Amino acid sequence: MRRRGPRSSRNILATTATAFVAIMIVVVAVLRIDGGTAQALTPPALEFTSDEQGVGDIIGEAIMSLEQSSGPQQPERGSRHLGWFVHIDMDEDTARAPVVIKPEIIDLKWNKDLSGAQTTTAAEAYWADPRIQTLSDDMAPAPGTLLSKVTFETGEFAVPSASLPGQSVPDMHELLVSLGMPIVEPGAGDVIESIDSAMGLWTLTNHQHAGLLQLLLDAGDLELLGATTDRLRRQVVGLRAEPASFPGTARVLLVSMETGRIVGIETVRTTDEPPLKAGDVVAYNLWEVSE
Repeated sequence: MRRRGPRSSRNILATTATAFVAIMIVVVAVLRIDGGTAQALTPPALEFTSDEQGVGDIIGEAIMSLEQSSGPQQPERGSRHLGWFVHIDMDEDTARAPVVIKPEIIDLKWNKDLSGAQTTTAAEAYWADPRIQTLSDDMAPAPGTLLSKVTFETGEFAVPSASLPGQSVPDMHELLVSLGMPIVEPGAGDVIESIDSAMGLWTLTNHQHAGLLQLLLDAGDLELLGATTDRLRRQVVGLRAEPASFPGTARVLLVSMETGRIVGIETVRTTDEPPLKAGDVVAYNLWEVSE
């Protein structure tokens, strides 16, 4: 999305006949130190530059960029993303325990016959507290380390439908409903929640991304956060909403300013839940991850 100036533990290890999973959760390691004050338990929140435009303008620009940029010609079964989810050991030391954030890259490929495979590899780890710079080799696996590989025999990978989703806005609505979005009058938070699930299963075309953005706009309760740089150093715009199904949290959807594609979703606390505080980032999934 080209703009004028700066304007602003679900690891898929098993499936059942009644459930599907394609979003990973990564456990953070709690590393204790002696003494000191309270330390960061989660990654720094993204900082957004306010934008004078409205949500409709931003989504309109993104859809125009989608029409002009390249992307998959057909939806693809599978997804590659970098993800992280907070897990905190609850004990008396937690209040002063710094943590190392250890994201993982999940590469899922599945087939029409419901066979497939998923590999999980380590991504670059970092301290939750940006003031701590040194990370020794024994604190996290080296980037690229294979952490797990799961294979699915024919019929084992359970999804609502193995058929390629269509390209229209109603087709995207049908896809999201199959993944848990309310059929009637979904809120923007519910739409984002189901987009997260959809993008864990599929790599979608630009036209389909445009349909997802249109559904978000139609929901009508999006907050525009503005522009920022995401955790892969890409220029993005943030759109925020609170899903009814997960009170106390908000979802922040990240849209590429270059291509208009949805490239990330972050989850933040909106209320205190000790030791976490309102505003803490508790999960993120980032797509368009290079090989």
